[in-house]
Amino acid sequence: MNFTRRQLLVGGGATGALATVLAACGEGRVVVQRFPDTILVPGNVRLPISLAEANGTLLSGGPASLNATLLDQNSVVVATLTATRRDLGKATTSFWVFRTDIAAPGIYELVVENLEPAALQVLQPNQVAVPQIGTTLPEFDNVYSTGADHQVLCGYSVDDKNSVSIDALSAGFERARTERKTIHLYAHKPAGTVQSSTIESVVAGAADRGLGFVTYKDLADGFVGAQGTLALSFDDHAVSEWHAMLPMFAQY
Repeated sequence: MNFTRRQLLVGGGATGALATVLAACGEGRVVVQRFPDTILVPGNVRLPISLAEANGTLLSGGPASLNATLLDQNSVVVATLTATRRDLGKATTSFWVFRTDIAAPGIYELVVENLEPAALQVLQPNQVAVPQIGTTLPEFDNVYSTGADHQVLCGYSVDDKNSVSIDALSAGFERARTERKTIHLYAHKPAGTVQSSTIESVVAGAADRGLGFVTYKDLADGFVGAQGTLALSFDDHAVSEWHAMLPMFAQY
């Protein structure tokens, strides 16, 4: 059976959950893929990348913007894209975030400027082992754990865009309670990406069902609770907003 270069990149594991460096032909910069292509499904997709020197050294700085073309497996242009450079602080790795709509599952290539293409695969939603918007939390085993029972602990976002219902949260908390597991949830910015009332609903709902609260340091130190627990994590770019919620957290 003959494979195209694109299929070999995907099938051979050239992309994955960790950022993958795809070498450019000859000398020069390379594309560092910052998105896992094991969870992409049709719809609006986010494709962040960074740049590195040919020796793998990640760049701080770089072009103010980058242009890219998304090709399908037949090399047909799906979209022409532009992304602006983003930096999280002085001497941090710069990155560019391309966004586009992809209508169908398949193998694609993101061609950034004249660099070596980055291969990605878009899957059917039922092939993806993480929750999608509108699904029920108890259906997904990988947002629950018994302590830190595997190296990668997955969580579910309660940000407003995911439209997590109170019923879905309640069902998730009930599973954590009955199975004595930790349920992992996360959010980004209170009063920004998630309403403060939603965060309180999460904390109150867990407390109402007798769940304890656990930190990731606790889990890393070997904690395994005798009851169900909630691990709620957040984006450290919104520290002041989360600190403002400490009085509410203290009530629970």
